[in-house]
Amino acid sequence: GQFIVTYSGQPWNREIYIMNADGSNAHVLSPAGGNSQGPSISPDGGWVAFTAYFDHYGDDHGCEIYIMRIDGTDLRRLTDNDYCDYQPRWGP
Repeated sequence: GQFIVTYSGQPWNREIYIMNADGSNAHVLSPAGGNSQGPSISPDGGWVAFTAYFDHYGDDHGCEIYIMRIDGTDLRRLTDNDYCDYQPRWGP
């Protein structure tokens, strides 16, 4: 693929990073403050799905699934419930 998407940071302060496939040009992709983790790139390479705590920061059961465009724009929450929705994956 063209990109690597991963996450890094201290517990409760994680961010999603994107970089070129060779590891160059790494930069933060996710909005700050969500403890974002578990990213997955869509099959068309246009979106990233991930877990974050934007609306329930610090609550172990408050993680929701979000998507954003590969450039970090157009953040959308996909789930909204009392359970921790974690590690989203794209289907065919």
